[in-house]
Amino acid sequence: MNAKTSSPIPPAEWIVAGMGLLVFTAVLGLMVWDAVAGDQSPPRITVEVDSITRSGDGHLLKFRARNDGGETAAEVVVEGELPASGGETETASATLDFLPAHSERKGGFFFKAQPERETVRLRASSFREP
Repeated sequence: MNAKTSSPIPPAEWIVAGMGLLVFTAVLGLMVWDAVAGDQSPPRITVEVDSITRSGDGHLLKFRARNDGGETAAEVVVEGELPASGGETETASATLDFLPAHSERKGGFFFKAQPERETVRLRASSFREP
């Protein structure tokens, strides 16, 4: 006789399935809430000096870019200007792929002259909406 008997679903499987449904519902609810009521302000990018060290025949200035806005910025161009005593200005730039909302990324510039925290000028000059 080839009669198949159905076995009842064990209680442990019901518990695991219920926990999975609960986690799925919570994540879906958070995503909907963030899309409706989350921070939708444009990127607010600030750049500051993190550290300055000697590197080869020049100097490495590491910076920290922070986005306090509610939207992600892509291809963020950060520029550094180092005024020289002879009137010329040494410049450098770096591009950060992504700077998500309420986050920070780090990068660096190589300068020939010794940069000082007080004299170097850092700024984000452009970004693209992802």
